[in-house]
Formats: sequence, structure tokens, C-alpha cells
Amino acid sequence: MRRGSITNGMRTLTGLGLVAVAGLLPTLSGCGAGRSLEYAIDVREQAPALALHVDNFRGDIEVRVYPDLERARIRSNVRVTGDVATDDQPEALDAIDVVARIEDGPGGRQTLRIASTSDRLATPDNLARILVQMPRCDGLYIKNFDGNVELVGVGGSMYVENHAGSIELRTNEVLDEPVTLLNTDGNIFVQMPKESSAFVDAESLNGKVFYRGHLGSTTRNHMTSTHTGQHFTGSLNGGEHRLTARTNAGHIRMYVMEEPTEYARLMTAWPNSPFDYTFLQGSRRHTRNLPDDHPEVIGPPDYEGYE
Repeated sequence: MRRGSITNGMRTLTGLGLVAVAGLLPTLSGCGAGRSLEYAIDVREQAPALALHVDNFRGDIEVRVYPDLERARIRSNVRVTGDVATDDQPEALDAIDVVARIEDGPGGRQTLRIASTSDRLATPDNLARILVQMPRCDGLYIKNFDGNVELVGVGGSMYVENHAGSIELRTNEVLDEPVTLLNTDGNIFVQMPKESSAFVDAESLNGKVFYRGHLGSTTRNHMTSTHTGQHFTGSLNGGEHRLTARTNAGHIRMYVMEEPTEYARLMTAWPNSPFDYTFLQGSRRHTRNLPDDHPEVIGPPDYEGYE
């Protein structure tokens, strides 16, 4: 399969709802190289649910919902850094692949699946930045490494796992289904409407937890602190579905507010210690801060809507 391809099932989408919006030739220099492609994929307006599944080997993920869109749009920007010799940059770019496909599921539901891979995973000199624009998002699963995840206007069940970067969720959609936000090292920000209902469970091993829910009714509040971290639990509007947030090093800030998508943060980054990277992928420091139902404990999640 060619690099940067879009597929429907196992078929390349040619004349089946795929529109190449823009394609930029690779730019090569001593500062690195990049390639950018943008596509649009038809989705069924009458589908009862449209979910998103993204797996990114390294880089940033940004997801935004625009109800007026008629197609889902995907923009991938793959890059190699100046650490790669100029003569080797074209080959290094070709080692990165971004593939997307639309899948039909039970009951007419559709899932947009996007995956980036690289043959150079052992070196941090290559990455993929992925922007997804959708007419709706009724559930999502995202796994990302060494970058930021930003989600705007999404809804439904959510599972986000990020390693070394921030997670930011801003949505006007009511959060009343399971939401799990896991970070090894980085901040977590949540802005949700006052009509949301959830049992909030937020913990940082090395950072502060801030929850402001005065626009909703939050009961059973409980905050515990250690010499480095904090743990907050509380029920928003009597909700029982869990809104879980975990980070090893970083702050967690949650706001129940009017028009959550209208306000963005100036800074989301949290400087990482190089020693933190030795604890990724299943060390005791990483796993002891995960919820009991984390996939590393019981297997992959099975939230209705995206699996």
C-alpha cells in the first residue's frame, strides 16, 4: 500500500467518496523534512453513530467536530528531524505510513480508523501530526506517544491513552458515558457542559488536581493529598458512569462550565524529565496509577460505539 493511503475496508478509495484536497511534495533541508497530505472521506449522514479510532506511533493528534461538514477530513503531516542526514531524509520519510479507513459496524454504525506506523520506532527523529475534522463523533479510542492530544466537540464513550504529552478535552456535548483519560507524564484538561453526569475520579502522582463544578451539582466530594500528588472523587449530577483521569506527572484541571469549547488554554505543555521515559510501557510506577479496569490489567476496552 502506498504511503499516506486511505482505504475503505481493504479497497483503496478511488472514486468511492475520497477527495484529495491537498498534497504537498516533501520538503528537504538540514532542519528536517516533511510531507503533508489531506483527504476527505464520505460518511453516512443517517448512520446512528460515527466513532473514531486513532493509533499514532509518535506526534500530535487533534480532533475537531464541525456539524456542517459533509465529509470527514484527515490531514497528516509526517516529519523527520534535522538529526537525519539530508541525503537520508527521503528514505526516512518513506518509513512513515498513515492509513485510514471507514468501517461499517453493527446496526449501521460507522468507525473511522486511522493508524500511523514507522519503521524507525527506535529513534525519536520521526513523527506524525494528525488532524481529524468530523461532522460528528459519538465515541472514540485514541492511543498516542510523545505528543499532545486535543479533542474539541466530541461525545460518547471515550478512551484516551497518551505517553509524554498533554490531553485536552473541550466539548459542548453532554458527558454521560464512560470517559477514561490516561497520561504517563503530562497535564490533563477537561471542559464539559453543566448538564454532564459522571462519577469523577482524577489522580496525579506528582501534581495538583483542580475541579470546579459549581455550575452542576457535585456531591460526595473527597480530596486526598500526598507529599507530591492529589486524588479527587465526586459525583457530578448524580452520575454513575466514570470519568477517570490519571497522570504520573502533571496537573489535572476540570471545569463544568457554559460553552466549554469557546475557551482554550494558552499553554498545555509540562516539561518532562528524561528519567520518566524509563518508566513507560508497564513499569510499576506506570501501572500502579492506572484504574483497575485499564487494558493492561483486564485487556482492551469494549465501549459501545467504537469497537
